[in-house]
Amino acid sequence: MTEQQQQQQQENKIQGILFDIQCRCVLPQMRNRTTPEFFKFPAFIIVDDVGAVNPTYAQCPFCGATYNVVDINKAVLVDAKLAKIENIKDVQQTLRSEIVDIFSSYDLSLAQWQKIRFIIQNKLWEKENQISTMDNVIIIRTEELEDKINGKRIRIMSEKSAQPENINYEIGSFIKGRE
Repeated sequence: MTEQQQQQQQENKIQGILFDIQCRCVLPQMRNRTTPEFFKFPAFIIVDDVGAVNPTYAQCPFCGATYNVVDINKAVLVDAKLAKIENIKDVQQTLRSEIVDIFSSYDLSLAQWQKIRFIIQNKLWEKENQISTMDNVIIIRTEELEDKINGKRIRIMSEKSAQPENINYEIGSFIKGRE
């Protein structure tokens, strides 16, 4: 297969994307700042094989505001009565108990559970279904310490198994590896 054919094949794959939505609410500890930071929370969206976004709804876990997620990094505030909001239990019921057991010990967001379901539904542990080697990975936590990024991620290996991995990158090498 030529490089152009490989690129075309990757472009025609469905993608699941995690990103942050900026809510209109401000956490109490931020209210006294001269320029308070608005609360951000993760959302998950699916982009189909032609690049169209499947709109979905997301709800702020702090204030309960509901957003219609219409594009990557674009969400519109809507009346909660109009939206069908999925919750973590809804997602867990669609997964095998082995996977739910593995991930239940972590404090995952709804968006992370939706990504887990997406990985399993699309068998992203199989190389031919991947766009990148991170497609079947859930980041559990990361922290920046001086010039390093440390943390933990879990790589989904099948519809009923997953493998924990440590994250340990020097910041410069991590950025270089993404270019």
